[in-house]
Amino acid sequence: MHIFKTKLLLFFLLCFTPLALYAVPKTLQSITLQLQWKDQFEFAGFYAAKEKGFYNEVGLDVTFKPFAPSHDIIDEVLDGHAEYGLVSSALISRYLKGAPLIFVANFFKYSPLLLVSQEPYTLPSDLKGKKVMGVSNEIKSENIMLMFKKFNMSQKDFLTVSPNFNIQDFINKKIDAMTVYATNEIFELVKSKIKFNVINPSAYGIPSYDLNLFTTQEELKQHPQRVADFRAASIKGWEYALLHQDEIIKLIMEKYNSQYKSYDALKYEATQIQNIMLPSLMPLGSVDPLKVELIAENFMELGLAPLNKNINLNKFIYHAPPKNLKLTLEEKNYLQSKDTITYCSDPLWMPFSKIEDNKHKGIDAGFMKLFSQKLKHTMELLPTKTWNDSIEKVKSNQCDILTLVMDTPQRKEHMSFTKPIISSPLAIATTIEKRFTEDINTLENKRIGIVKDYAYKELLSYKYPYLDVIEVSNIQVGLAKVENGELYGFVDNLTVLGYYIADSHLGAIKISAKIDMNIELAYALNKENKILLSIINKTIDTIDEGSKQDIINRWSKVQSKDEKYYYYLFAKIFFILFLFLLPFFYHYKKVKQQNTELERYSYKDALSKLYNRRYMDNYIKEIYQDKRHKPFSLILLDIDNFKNVNDTYGHHYGDEIIMEISKILKDNIREEDIVSRWGGEEFLIFVPHTVKNDALELAERLLLIIQNTMKKENGLEVTCSFGVAKYFDSTNLTNTYLEKVDKALYQAKEAGKNCVKVY
Repeated sequence: MHIFKTKLLLFFLLCFTPLALYAVPKTLQSITLQLQWKDQFEFAGFYAAKEKGFYNEVGLDVTFKPFAPSHDIIDEVLDGHAEYGLVSSALISRYLKGAPLIFVANFFKYSPLLLVSQEPYTLPSDLKGKKVMGVSNEIKSENIMLMFKKFNMSQKDFLTVSPNFNIQDFINKKIDAMTVYATNEIFELVKSKIKFNVINPSAYGIPSYDLNLFTTQEELKQHPQRVADFRAASIKGWEYALLHQDEIIKLIMEKYNSQYKSYDALKYEATQIQNIMLPSLMPLGSVDPLKVELIAENFMELGLAPLNKNINLNKFIYHAPPKNLKLTLEEKNYLQSKDTITYCSDPLWMPFSKIEDNKHKGIDAGFMKLFSQKLKHTMELLPTKTWNDSIEKVKSNQCDILTLVMDTPQRKEHMSFTKPIISSPLAIATTIEKRFTEDINTLENKRIGIVKDYAYKELLSYKYPYLDVIEVSNIQVGLAKVENGELYGFVDNLTVLGYYIADSHLGAIKISAKIDMNIELAYALNKENKILLSIINKTIDTIDEGSKQDIINRWSKVQSKDEKYYYYLFAKIFFILFLFLLPFFYHYKKVKQQNTELERYSYKDALSKLYNRRYMDNYIKEIYQDKRHKPFSLILLDIDNFKNVNDTYGHHYGDEIIMEISKILKDNIREEDIVSRWGGEEFLIFVPHTVKNDALELAERLLLIIQNTMKKENGLEVTCSFGVAKYFDSTNLTNTYLEKVDKALYQAKEAGKNCVKVY
């Protein structure tokens, strides 16, 4: 019996000892993260990483050290009171001064610090001699000071008021402007229902970063894996927090709410932070060396860092260790069996790709060169003339790889796709006078251009079936058609639009709408080539964000004429302003027109080249506000049966008719008369210093000229109906001052069209 018990005991020990050993908790390394402010959604990703166990998964027990006004955040880390910290761009200045720091990750792609001003003040220059709270010539407000410098201003040009972190002084108008954070105080100002303006340094091209995760060079030297693990887990936490905002807001209210913030305040903050982090444009945590260099140059310009012409940031910016490329024996044999791997690309899609003299340029070429280095194998371009040629060559197996392509259901019938390598949102470019819109529904029936055979059309047609999508041969043709009025707008990848606008259309075209659609670009292969698909996927896994960003920056920078300064990616300033700035800012910011030519252009209709409704509306109102004004007449004309013309012959033919009539009107009025395109097929003519018969005579003459001139070879006869009205004094003018001339036009339509009626 004793022997039996002994054997049974041994059996249990052998069977369950491994389980017992496995169940022993893993020893966690304790580290401290120094926060840069009080508890709020600003640190949601770090809270999420701790509470969801992401830190524990990599063996870390993280403690959050509260912000204390008396302690310098960077010194807290340098002195060993915390292993990691979060701080503004002051991190860069301290490194330039010799502090042994490592820039581990960036989360806010531009600083939320900005100015709010009382209603009369819309520009930084308006604040000369005014009371401004919270601005000082220090690191913490370097973006504000750089913005003032663009207006030849310094701290001595306004009255500095020490900050008290209370917006009530602004609400009570004791001060003219104050620094606030877009993520916090703006919420309170909106609730107060006072009127104010936002003056944002980003709008003036000031590069900035905020919520920067950093550590010391000693920490990286002693614990390289811990740095990598803490960074990766923190990024994972932010990914979770942005996808589960309500859950994390409730967590903050229950466990991290030292400021006693309401749900609405935290929700507002979460929304604004997502905009500031730009997750659809740039990877979470990524640091752009060129942008860091620009910020460093700004510090030196302000005297906040020692002048250093040869900035070396290699030791400052953290680079995660690259993954090793591990190929199977089958994959190695495949590569040995092929002398070269051929690829096809888009011949005209900069900055991503361009084929010139049978040579490949652009971001795409940079990636293929990197692939070649990692695989130690030749990657050979097979030149094509069009994007469709490239697609067909991969389908027919003449090309091994199709580069930077979208994965769509239709393409999956013939090709297999790798994991994405680049992600970027879609946007719509228009002429500069078009209004920014967040609602694509407002573009119903607008003519929107897109490159032929691009996958965007398949996606747009499905999601926005009411758009009138017009295919063009390439982006250059598309943007030219936008500029001359043939198209309302043009859709493409945000990075691509930024490149071409900066290169050829700056000042004429802008981004006017964002599309709720993120484009992920991958590589496509013939469906039969499964081994190469696996090889390319493994190669993508080994490309770290730093190497990827270096390639993107190399082809996205825009240099000034003296080639001294450049900006790493035009879209990251210009389009942040128009697309990704907080929607709230759009409604409150009043931009003064400083360029006379630009202002004049904004009053012109792109298609007809006549004045637009905005100009004529303002002009007539100004005339009537002057009680000394002399009598004038208005002529309102409308092209008869114009809808039938568009439906029968197409919008392009209709546009030609509008341009012809515009020319007739402009060529046959007096020098003092003003003609405008009032909207669609309507035109309004301002006829000053006239009696009613003079205006009637002009209208009848224009009617006959149009009737005799606009006879088309296809048998179409274009005619117009005219309404005429006379205005004597301001008692006849209300908010509906067009009522009289509109009624006259209605009478002309009712009378059978192609005639003139007077009201």
